[in-house]
Amino acid sequence: MRSVVGLIGETRLSPTIEVAGNSETVTVNAASLQTTSGSYPGVVDSSIASAPPGGGRLLIHWQFGVRPTVEVVGSRAEITLEMSVGSRAKTVRIVLERAA
Repeated sequence: MRSVVGLIGETRLSPTIEVAGNSETVTVNAASLQTTSGSYPGVVDSSIASAPPGGGRLLIHWQFGVRPTVEVVGSRAEITLEMSVGSRAKTVRIVLERAA
């Protein structure tokens, strides 16, 4: 995953997850964002939730209503992805930390 940028003034978070070199289809089944202010379920669009063998991009998003994303995420947050790699279930955790 590349840097998460441009959060000032936003009320959503939409990271693009890049998958490369996979020999089996990789699918996001569920996503959640854990922050000091709570846990937020992610929205997974099934039409762009799978990367074929060889790689691709996966898109997940969160909408926070009127709360600014930078306020929700705070200085540290964790994205948890429940995924399938072929027929095997996998959990991937991505830590987001605000740079000083």
